[in-house]
Amino acid sequence: MRKNMEYSIQFLSDAISDIEDAIDYYESQQKGLGKRFTISLNETISYLLKSPDAFPFHAREIRKIPFKKFPYLLFYEVLNKEITVVAIFNTHQNPSKKP
Repeated sequence: MRKNMEYSIQFLSDAISDIEDAIDYYESQQKGLGKRFTISLNETISYLLKSPDAFPFHAREIRKIPFKKFPYLLFYEVLNKEITVVAIFNTHQNPSKKP
């Protein structure tokens, strides 16, 4: 496990769309819930940046980390000191849609 390394993070356009869709959905369900989702996303990213190798592989080089307060997984890959978020996925969706 790599420790004490600083990582940069980038988001693929599909991941950005996933995030925007989730925020819009939660905000439409209850005012302020989109903001709570964003906070949970930021907490998940903080955990990820501390120990990107600590989370299990989903497929080949793609790993996944669960959100603590929402039913989502964040899928990412690590190359050197670069983390690329490839998608986020609502675990209540059809599993065949999983990245």
